[in-house]
Amino acid sequence: MQNQEATAVPLTLETTIGGHQLTLERLPQWEFHETGSKLLLTEHAHMLDESIKPQGLLVSIFMPDEADLALVAQAEDPCLALMHHIVAIPGYVGSADVMAPTAFQWSEHNAAYYTLNDNQGSVALVLAVCLQNGDIMVFNVSGPAAQAERLRSELPAILRTVQIEDEVLSGEGLDSLPNPLPFPPDEA
Repeated sequence: MQNQEATAVPLTLETTIGGHQLTLERLPQWEFHETGSKLLLTEHAHMLDESIKPQGLLVSIFMPDEADLALVAQAEDPCLALMHHIVAIPGYVGSADVMAPTAFQWSEHNAAYYTLNDNQGSVALVLAVCLQNGDIMVFNVSGPAAQAERLRSELPAILRTVQIEDEVLSGEGLDSLPNPLPFPPDEA
C-alpha cells in the first residue's frame, strides 16, 4: 500500500510559465510536458512525434512574446488586440484559414479567441486571457478536424480549473463560447 501511494500521480500539476505560477488539474490519460517556456498537454503520448498524424487533442499554454505584448499593452482590450495582431502575421498562422478574433469574458477576466483550420486535417482554438497584472496567457487547443465538435465539448473539462497565481479560471467560464465553434471550412 505504501508503494502505491508513493507512485500515485498528483491530482494537480504546478509549474511556472513566464514567471507565473500555473496550477491545473491533471487529466486521466493525458501526458504533460514542460518545456520551460510552455506547458503541453497531450491526449496521446505520440502527439509530439511529428511523423505521426495527430489522433487526439493537444493543448499548449504559454505567454506571448514580449514584443507582441508591448504592441498591445495600451489597447482598450489587450487580449483582443493581441489576437488581431497575431492573425495578421503569416509567421504565426501560416497559410491557415482564420476566423476573426472575438472578445469574451472568462471567469470575470477579459479574454479573446480565434479559430483556425490549417486545411491539412487540423483545427485549433486559440484563447488569450488578460491577467490582473496586465500580462496575457495563451491557450492553444488543437486537434484533428474530424474532432472539431469534440474539441468544443471537451474544452470545459480540459481547462476545468486553471489557476494562475491567485486567479482562478473555471471551465464553466468557457460556456459563453459558441457551440459549435466556428472553424473555417476546409478549402475546396
